[in-house]
Amino acid sequence: MILSRKSIGYITLACAGWVPFSSCTWRQAGCAAGGIAAMAAAMALLHARFGKRLSPVTLPLGQQADFQGVIDVVRMKARYFDKDGSPERVEEIPAEFQERADSARERLIDAVAEADEEIMMKYLEGEELTQEELEKCIHDAINQGVFVPVYTGSTIIKQGIQGLMEDIATFFP
Repeated sequence: MILSRKSIGYITLACAGWVPFSSCTWRQAGCAAGGIAAMAAAMALLHARFGKRLSPVTLPLGQQADFQGVIDVVRMKARYFDKDGSPERVEEIPAEFQERADSARERLIDAVAEADEEIMMKYLEGEELTQEELEKCIHDAINQGVFVPVYTGSTIIKQGIQGLMEDIATFFP
């Protein structure tokens, strides 16, 4: 769905397969003046269909009925959603998900570092990026169209939406 031709375009992916018109929506999103973001249930399908410039910025904590929240890969925090509709809780990433989160963060940095030559050199030399440098790279990479962040969540039960909206306000033009 395109929110506006001057803002952000995004696509959705259902657990059971492609939502009708996802490919058409993706093409239309490419015409948007701003960046593109995706909210998906199956990252592998997105990569197969749309390429490697997509990278997750959130990972699921659990699946289907056991879905509890997401790992915010940018900020390296766990965001939990209660079924009663109370505000989300932000906590440290559980130990059993830490390795997966670290791997996703490395892929994220790899995906966005090319947006800034100085940051790319720092990254290639093995130096750690600061949080501010990472966030600047994400912003620049989205604006340059070299990176598409992928979010995990459910629009039906409104889980993961708050983080998506915060990132749109922070990283998009």
